[in-house]
Amino acid sequence: MPQSEISTWLQFALQQMAAESYLDGIDWNNAEQVKIQLRLGNNRSGFPESGETRFTGTQTQGLQDQAFVDRYRIVDHHANDATGFSATLMQERGTNNFTLSFRGTEYPNQSQGGDWERDGLPEPMARFFLRQKGVGSLFISRSCRVQSAIA
Repeated sequence: MPQSEISTWLQFALQQMAAESYLDGIDWNNAEQVKIQLRLGNNRSGFPESGETRFTGTQTQGLQDQAFVDRYRIVDHHANDATGFSATLMQERGTNNFTLSFRGTEYPNQSQGGDWERDGLPEPMARFFLRQKGVGSLFISRSCRVQSAIA
């Protein structure tokens, strides 16, 4: 696999990790606020920092959160709602390249900060899918208008 292809997939993985972070309630133009949320990852506020998807690194290894905010900006975000739907629109800085990323169900149980009991069981999954589809369609429409205004 060529190095450029590996780098491309790494960038998509970092964008997906960002989309799985709780980005609601912060100023997306404030790099420090975004970096804090990226380091928390898919951990809900008030729960132990044990999430599977969160940004890491050290000064010597490179900090993933800093690399992300240097390269991308959050354009739009739909926070995890009652249907379990969440999505994030990101733009590569200095370009017209946009990525729309959808977040999946958090697998821990609710007592551990997740939503598996609500979204992950077969019966709720079928019911929530239809609701998520409607919310997702509205978010995509709104994000397309935002992207058009920027481009």
